[in-house]
Formats: sequence, C-alpha cells, structure tokens
Amino acid sequence: MRWLSRSCGSAATDASCGWARARALRGAISTNASEWSRLTLGATPAGPAGTVVSIGQDRSGRVYLGTQRGVVRLTPLPRADSGADEFASERFGVADGLPSATANWGQLVDSKGRIWIATTGGIALLDPSREAGFEAPPAPLMIERAQATTTGLPIEHGAALAYGERDVLFEYALLTPRRVGAIRYRTQLVGYDESPSAWVAGYQKTYTNLPARGYVFRVEARDAAGLRSGPVELAFSVQSSPWLRPWAIVLDGLALVGLATLFVRARERALRRRAEELEALVAERTNQLKQANAQLAELSVTDPLTGLANRRALEAHAEGEWRRIARAGGGLAFVMLDVDHFKAYNDSLGHLAGDECLRRLATALRRLAQRPGDLVARYGGEEFACLFVGVEREHTPAHAERLRATVEELALSHPASGIAPVVTISLGAAWANPAPSGDWRIVLAAADAALYRAKARGRNRVELAP
Repeated sequence: MRWLSRSCGSAATDASCGWARARALRGAISTNASEWSRLTLGATPAGPAGTVVSIGQDRSGRVYLGTQRGVVRLTPLPRADSGADEFASERFGVADGLPSATANWGQLVDSKGRIWIATTGGIALLDPSREAGFEAPPAPLMIERAQATTTGLPIEHGAALAYGERDVLFEYALLTPRRVGAIRYRTQLVGYDESPSAWVAGYQKTYTNLPARGYVFRVEARDAAGLRSGPVELAFSVQSSPWLRPWAIVLDGLALVGLATLFVRARERALRRRAEELEALVAERTNQLKQANAQLAELSVTDPLTGLANRRALEAHAEGEWRRIARAGGGLAFVMLDVDHFKAYNDSLGHLAGDECLRRLATALRRLAQRPGDLVARYGGEEFACLFVGVEREHTPAHAERLRATVEELALSHPASGIAPVVTISLGAAWANPAPSGDWRIVLAAADAALYRAKARGRNRVELAP
C-alpha cells in the first residue's frame, strides 16, 4: 500500500487541498456528554508523536491522524470488558510515499472514499479500497551477529564462553524489503529472561554480567503486515569461575602434599601446546567467519544485476554522510534518475537487452562518483539514486547534467523511445546543507519530486528542486 503525492501549496492557502471536517475518535467520548476520556498511545511504537494537526475517518471507521512525524492510522479493536477503547495503530512516512513526514492543517475524504492529507511537501492521496491483502511466506529471519563484547569473538551455536566473557551482544534482521521501518522484533534469553520482550523496532540486544549457566537466545520478527517469522535460536553457555572448577581443587590438594611443582610444570607444558593449537584453530575459524560475514554483508547491500549499492546500502550511507557533514560543514546533493520509456525498451528489444542496458548505465554512472563519500545506487527497477558530497549548490545542476550527457553518449539504440534514437534519462536534483536536526530523506524526496517534473516536462532533462 502506497501513498500518492500530489503537488499542492500549503493546506492553509490552497483551497484545492480542502479541509476535512474533524471527526471524533470512535469511543473517545463516553455516553455521558459531560465526560471525556483521553486517548493515550505514547507506548505504542506506531502511535501519535508530536502535535496532531488533522483528524479524518474512512468508510471503514478507521481514523487518520496527521502529525509532525507522519500519518497515523488507528483501527478500533473490539471493546474489552473494562470498557476502555483500544486501537491498533500504523504509521506512514516518506518511505510509504508521503511527500513529507510533517502534516499540515488539511484533510478530507472525497466522494470515492479516498483520503487526502496536506503535508509541508505537498498533498498525499490514499485509496483504502485499493489496499490488497498480500499473503506471502514469512521472510527469512537471521541472527547476523553474536559475539562476546569483552573479546569481540563470535559466538557459535553451542559455544562455551569463558568466565570473563559474560557480556554478549546479538544483532538480527528480517530480510524483507517491504516497509522496513514497520518491522518489530521480540527476544528472550532463555535461562535469564522470564518471558519474551515486548515487540520493538530495535534490531540489537545486549546482556551484561551473565551468571554461569546454559542459555538459548531466541528472536522472533513481525513484518508490516503482521506476518511472523521465527523463532531463530542460538544456544551457548557461560563457564563458571576458574577457582570453582574441579581441576583447581585437585591442584590445591596436590600442592599440599608436595607434588604441585612437578604436576604444574607438566600441566603447563601440555596446556601451552594445547593453547597454541587452539589459537591456530581459532585464528583459522575466525578468518573463515570474517570471510563468510563479509560475503553476506556484501550480498545484503549490493544489487545483484548491476553490482551497485542497493536501496538499503544507500539509506545507511546517506545517514552516515548526513551526520558527518552536519558536524564538519559543507553540502551534499541527491540526484534521482529514471530511464526514459524503459518499458517500451523491454517490449521492443526484450528483457535480456533491458538488463544489459541497466548494467551499461550502472558502469557509466559509477565512473562519475569517484570521490570519497559519493555513491551510486540502484533505487528500484530502472530508477537510480546518486549521492554527491562536498558539492556547492550552484554546481549541483552541472553534476546532474554530466550524468545525463554520459548516458546519452553511450549511444544505446532505443527504437521505441519517441524522444531520441538512443537511451536517455530524466533527472531530478536537490541540494542541502545538512544540520543535526535535519533529515536526509526530505532532500531525497525533493529530488524524486524534481524527477517527476523532468518527466512531465518532456524527459531527457534535469530539474532542480527549489
């Protein structure tokens, strides 16, 4: 389910955006008109955050709240015996198609039952009747990292940690591209936690000062549609302190009868040889794990067709560069580009030719992003996203135009274009001076909006966001 953006002025000044009549939340007012009950969803991850600026209701009775951090949809749940009203909540943001996560004072339901909400980036439109139930198998859930934080050594299934390695860390991920921000996890360390945790968005769990015993770390995941994956488990144990082990007591007894010296020397030699063997084995296994983890990490952030970074890698990289530039100063630019009439290209030349075309474009685009911090990513289908760091605002159009010209110079034949005899691209660019309180996603959304203007104004051109 996606929100559709509509270019529009501020909801306070543009009459076409309209105002929705505020509807009272179902059950929020008791039967006695003089008594009000307060709706509190502060503990709900997808609940209202900040100021609620608009309220509306669709034909199914679901309530839509326009807030400063996205649009929240509340679905009434069956009333409990206590009489208190409960709501299931979902939050939609820029990743779901909203032009901006900040709503304005404007919301209505038209004659077709569609929801119109004004935001600071334009009008968003949602048609609830087009929400299709998508039943898919549970996405793979995996524990990406398990290690003892004291030494940094990985924890394998069935591992026995030394007494000094009582602090552990687990990272896990649900491998699904659908509304990643709505994924929730529930964990339990069997042998330590009495019951599973609440469903949270965090993908990391740490434990410190674990007592010596056996444990099983268990994690479950729930995607945006409520489909659960898991549980996935990893068993390990923490050994008791050395002075409580049987061999230590035996050595103490032998020392009392005068044989400790000979025994300890022989023991030391044997342990030394064993330690050397174990160190060599651990080094070999550690190297194998590092290589395997590196391969998994590469696969998780790389587009298999073009070899470029994928959308997940772009989001992580953009977040880091935004914070770095916010501290050091400077500017960055996002360029969104789309291959003109690519469906017609596939229809006329075939999908194999289309794949080769995308690979040729990826190679050409990668050559234009060689500075530290620059990144070219395949955003989806025939759409690409480029991040250029350390650029000035006045140089941003030139960077985008260089991308457009480079693709056109490839001279890839496009018999079904209607624009040019060769493959061309349309581009939207947006520049920003990052601030600690800012959000790079707004800049990316502005570049995406500029891309749509470029396509609407004839394609094979560059449009700069205001």
